[in-house]
Amino acid sequence: MSALRLTCLVFSLLLSTFNAQADVAEEFAKLKFNTGPSSTEIAGRATLKFNEQYFSLGVSDTNRYLELIGNLPSTAERYLVSTSDLTWFAVFDYNNVGYVKDDEEIDADELLSVLKKNNAASNERRKELGIPIMNLVGWSTPPFYNPDTKRLEWGIRLATADSTETINYSSRLLGRTGYISANLVADIEGFQQQRSEFNKLLRNFEFNSGEKYSEFKEGDKVAEYGLAALVVGGAAAAALKSKGFIKLLGLGALALFGAIGAGFKRLVTRKNG
Repeated sequence: MSALRLTCLVFSLLLSTFNAQADVAEEFAKLKFNTGPSSTEIAGRATLKFNEQYFSLGVSDTNRYLELIGNLPSTAERYLVSTSDLTWFAVFDYNNVGYVKDDEEIDADELLSVLKKNNAASNERRKELGIPIMNLVGWSTPPFYNPDTKRLEWGIRLATADSTETINYSSRLLGRTGYISANLVADIEGFQQQRSEFNKLLRNFEFNSGEKYSEFKEGDKVAEYGLAALVVGGAAAAALKSKGFIKLLGLGALALFGAIGAGFKRLVTRKNG
């Protein structure tokens, strides 16, 4: 699918299917779409290849896309990949925290408790900006780690004020110098199918030479935390390491909920209907 054809498709979907206002649809039409078959470089550390059923956006367009559908404004270095029909999308970013050791146990109940307590802070910020709140309902998939793929995964169910639910499904792909966050935003109804497609897409993800987890060498930087902290935002956790497990984990939830919000179709419809 050509970039021009894809832009027209986005515009028409927003106007007819999603009942969006013309000015919002026009903002989407300004985005620069990289249509498949192609690939996207993630912070120069990893590469994701995709076919003609997908498109990607660069950093500035990704942040604009997320803001338009109701997420907190950000200048983070994030990269978006979406199905060409906008059924679901995923957001990728690189975290230069060092080599994350994968030898710790994960307590899903304790992590969920921490996430729920910190969800309130994110919602207060959303209210200030006039963005719909997102309440954490619970796990859609409790955290689990695959030592063979070096991939940590989990899913959370989120609900808006009118109880409309969506799912954020997250992966942390461990590398030599840090990790890649890969966050899938999916609808409740189509989640199983969309997660399957997301996992299939990730088969074409690869760290670049010199960045693979297996290429760790003595003297490389080692992260100050392990797998559990990644579930709630490991980059924020390091400064609080000495203050205890709960406080250490508690800072990351704000970044998590601010990064990805509700599903594309539902939020655009609700925001502009």
